[in-house]
Amino acid sequence: MVGPAWHRQPRHFDDPTLRYAAPKWPSAHGRSAADRLADARVGGGGWRRRARLGTDPWSFAAPSADGVPFLLDMATTTVAAGRIRNKANEKLPTPDGWVLDREGRPSNDPLVAREKGGFLTSLGGSPENSSYKGYGLAVMVNILASCLSGATLVTDPEHTKRPVGMDIGHFFMAIDPAIFRGAGDFEADVATFLRALRATPPVDPVQPVMVAGDPQWKLAQTRLRDGIPVGPGLMAQVREIALAAAVPWLLD
Repeated sequence: MVGPAWHRQPRHFDDPTLRYAAPKWPSAHGRSAADRLADARVGGGGWRRRARLGTDPWSFAAPSADGVPFLLDMATTTVAAGRIRNKANEKLPTPDGWVLDREGRPSNDPLVAREKGGFLTSLGGSPENSSYKGYGLAVMVNILASCLSGATLVTDPEHTKRPVGMDIGHFFMAIDPAIFRGAGDFEADVATFLRALRATPPVDPVQPVMVAGDPQWKLAQTRLRDGIPVGPGLMAQVREIALAAAVPWLLD
């Protein structure tokens, strides 16, 4: 079975590719973005002075015979919008290559992208670092998620302004390996391939080579053991909300 599907209307959709399909089938999910946050670079041209795309994330998952699936979940911008928000909350600068101001000039101010009309950069961060690839991936996601589903295009002035729902498009596809390979062969090859990648000698022995999903599994174990750290800037915002709502503050 090769099963494509589309969904439209919601603002956010928790990724079923990683949660449900990964244990059994290779699967993919793409979503057109809710907000126009990213620049667009056209072939042979320059940076546009208007956001035309969003973070337009996509994900891919594949089961493995060892029970640890390959899990890739990524924005098509250099970083996800949440990482810009985290920097703004803590009043920290963004690294080079994350943000452009409204004139298309590089910036290290997270508020430029959040409040001053600036943009997130396409994956790659700059033309010299091949950001046209991130731009191309974002366009691909929108074609699959919006053009095929009939959802409002991210370039439409009415995007996210429909009377009912946000009308954001989603694309899903699941593949049954049994239609191509013998039982268990695909999963065994995935496991062999990923083991070989993880066995690559690292530059720093303290930082072993990993594949997509490995850092998140490791971090999840740390968070379950030690809790989730919250930066002081975000904590101050949460405290203000609690005080405004007359809710007892229990996090000291």
